[in-house]
Amino acid sequence: VERWWRKDAHEVPKPAGVHDYLKVEYWRDIEIVRGFGAGLGIYEEVLPATDWLQPMADGPSFRDGGQRLKYDKEGRMRPQGNQRAKDGLLPGKCPKLDGVVQKLLTEKQIDDRVLKRPGLLWYPDGSSDAIPHR
Repeated sequence: VERWWRKDAHEVPKPAGVHDYLKVEYWRDIEIVRGFGAGLGIYEEVLPATDWLQPMADGPSFRDGGQRLKYDKEGRMRPQGNQRAKDGLLPGKCPKLDGVVQKLLTEKQIDDRVLKRPGLLWYPDGSSDAIPHR
């Protein structure tokens, strides 16, 4: 995977049978933007206005290639370190966040036809990180 990062979409060979599903005009590399909406009160607006769901931790099952739940030492299902918004980002529900999303789409030249309904993740303990993407 590493050798294909930072390449134009037309340079990356597509596996047979997936050409109809991969639209190269929507291709873009990962870009982390921090502090884009800092100081706007977005956290205070979004947190109470959103229905949060606690997913259980899962991972790959090496026996059959599927997914499996993860358990703690006592045999209980282990919750993930984050929660997700039940309905994702619903336009109009959080006006401050809507404004920042539109600003981000404009400044980063992301066609909003691509971003139909972004998901929202909340890390309530404040110490979780996104896994490395490289």
